[in-house]
Amino acid sequence: SFLHPGPTFALDGTPYRGGLLLLPQGEKVMAVNAVDLEDYLLGVLPGEMPPSFPLEALKAQAVLARTFAVNRLSPSAPYDLCATEACQVYRGLSAETPRHKEAVLATRGLVVSYGGRAISALYHADSGGMTAGSEEVFQKALPYLRPREDPFSDGPKSRWTVDLTPERVAAALRAYGLAPRTLEPPEVLALTPSGRVGRLSALGVVVEGPLAQRVVRAMGLPSALVRFEGWRALGRGAGHGVGMSQWGAKGMAE
Repeated sequence: SFLHPGPTFALDGTPYRGGLLLLPQGEKVMAVNAVDLEDYLLGVLPGEMPPSFPLEALKAQAVLARTFAVNRLSPSAPYDLCATEACQVYRGLSAETPRHKEAVLATRGLVVSYGGRAISALYHADSGGMTAGSEEVFQKALPYLRPREDPFSDGPKSRWTVDLTPERVAAALRAYGLAPRTLEPPEVLALTPSGRVGRLSALGVVVEGPLAQRVVRAMGLPSALVRFEGWRALGRGAGHGVGMSQWGAKGMAE
């Protein structure tokens, strides 16, 4: 292994705070940014919420991003977090802005906890007016991630319409190892407590639970808060719907 101690470094032309740890992985090398938590957040917030959002929304996002990171700390693993949407978007030093830095500094050290532990601090773009319970998407029911009305969400994807094709729906099913049987358009057979797809029929295949929502998202639809009129999908919101709605936070802050 090799460690460049910092205080900054550049990788593929992108500058980062902290040090660079290079770990051999067979014929490849894993590059790990060893960085202070608060410095890490300076590079996360710009990738997760625009600087034009009100400061109170940015502060809420800072608290959740910090909590999400603390919840994922794993001392025995080679790293704690990836740098993409699969964890949190991390863009490094060049993405930092004064507005985002103000939000991080104003909330320094603050996390959300339940039962003495940092929560699984999930968030998404736009709830479409109702957040989802964690079990609707991730199977496990958590007491602090319950369906909640969110009348403040008013983002660009608050309401949307998408025209589907049999080929597009078939590809979504095959992505999960499901083979189409007919040419019947999608139909919602049951709803979750938040009004999202709980049971779905598509091309003669019936899926339910979190898998139903994953298939809907694989169709390229912004969210699973949707109904179908033949091959036309009419829906609300964007993202999985669990936890904080970022556009809802913006509306509440305003």
